[in-house]
Amino acid sequence: MNNYTAIVNLTADVEDLTLGERDVKKLRVADNTFGKNSETRFFDVIVSSGPDIEVASRLAKGDQIVVTGTLVAGSYKAKKNSKYAKKGQTIKTDSMPFGRILQVTKSPTFFNQDESLDTDELDKAEEGSEDAPELGADDQTAEGDDPLEGVV
Repeated sequence: MNNYTAIVNLTADVEDLTLGERDVKKLRVADNTFGKNSETRFFDVIVSSGPDIEVASRLAKGDQIVVTGTLVAGSYKAKKNSKYAKKGQTIKTDSMPFGRILQVTKSPTFFNQDESLDTDELDKAEEGSEDAPELGADDQTAEGDDPLEGVV
């Protein structure tokens, strides 16, 4: 078994799949290796655990993540001419069935999920606007009332 960990980019939006009775997510990713003979490796990552499915559902094309799992090599013969292969040519494929998402490293869609918070409201809160409550203010007790009165 070969355990493979890589920083990859999503090349397509996440797909929902069902394997038997189990819901899974399919991530189409590209691993750009660096070096003298650099080549891009495209492969699919299938995630099936609860936390990984939740993370995957918030990802989009172009996001960068760290994945780990067993990389499985395969191949097939092209049935017709395409942009990438001629009919009868053997195509090498890689896949990572039941991989894991270790980390989301770059994703504007993942990190800015709270659309209900307006940026103007955020700027006012940072500037200390008049609408922001003062820290330590307690509006529920009247002056002269001691909240600890009678506590021994």
